[in-house]
Amino acid sequence: MNRIGMVLLLWAGSALAVFAQTDSLEYLDKDRVRVKSKEEATYYKISHWNGAPDGSGTEITYYLTGEKESVVPFAVMGAVREGVAMDWYKSGQVSEKKYYHQNRLQGISEEWYADGTRKALMTYWQDTLHGTLKTFYPTGALKRKDVYQKGRLKEGHCYAPDSTELPYVPYQTLAEFPKGGTAGLRKFILNRGRMPEAAILAGVGGKVVVNFVVGPDGKVERVWIKEASFREFAQEVMRVMRTMPNWKPGTLEGEPVSQRFVLPIRFSFTQ
Repeated sequence: MNRIGMVLLLWAGSALAVFAQTDSLEYLDKDRVRVKSKEEATYYKISHWNGAPDGSGTEITYYLTGEKESVVPFAVMGAVREGVAMDWYKSGQVSEKKYYHQNRLQGISEEWYADGTRKALMTYWQDTLHGTLKTFYPTGALKRKDVYQKGRLKEGHCYAPDSTELPYVPYQTLAEFPKGGTAGLRKFILNRGRMPEAAILAGVGGKVVVNFVVGPDGKVERVWIKEASFREFAQEVMRVMRTMPNWKPGTLEGEPVSQRFVLPIRFSFTQ
C-alpha cells in the first residue's frame, strides 16, 4: 500500500552594493517569504557566509529604502543561529535583541516600542521561557508579570494601565488545527494525501517541506514549498494544503496574530 508519512514540526530599496562571491541576495514580502522581484517585496536580505555555504555567516535584512531591519548570526549558515540577533524599526530604533546558542534562545531577550520605551523583558533557557517575563504598556506601566521554570508557567499576573489586576491570559499560544490538534493534522494529511502516479511508476519515495502562515483569522495562507525531492510530491502537497480548514489562531498577549509554520511530509511505500 502506498502511504504518506509525516513528521510535524510547528515552530507561528536603496542602491545595493556589489557583493562578494560569498554573498547572496533575496527579496522578501511582509511575512519574510521569498519573492521573485523587488516590486513584490517589503524587504531584501543579504546572506554572507565565510568560506563554504554551510560555514558560519550572517543574514542582514533591510527595508527596501535601505534601513537595516534585522541581523542574525549563524554558526552554520541558514541552519544554526549563534550569537546576538537584533531587529530595528525603520527609524533606526532597536525593536528586539535576543541571544542564540546552538540555534536555541538562551539568556535575556528584550523588546522596545518605536519611541525606545521598554516593551518586554524575558529570559530563555534552551529555547524555553525560564525565570521572570515582564511586558509593559507604552506608558511604561507593567502589563504582565509571569514566572516560568524551564518552560512551565509557575505564576502569572496581568494588569490594566492603572495597575488593576486583570484575569490572566497566556503570554503566547500557538495556532491549532481545529480537530484534534497535531494528531488531527496528521490524520488530515494521511487521509487527503495520495502517492503521485509518477512516483509509483518510478518506485521512489521522498520528502517535502512546506511552509505556511496561519493568519489572525485562522485562515491558512501564504503556502510555499521550501524543499521537495520530487516535483509531483510538491504538487500533491500544495493540492492538500489548498483544502486545509481554518485553524484556531495563535495569540500574543491575548490578541490573535499571524504565525508561520514548517511542515515536513514524507512520501513512502509500505507493504
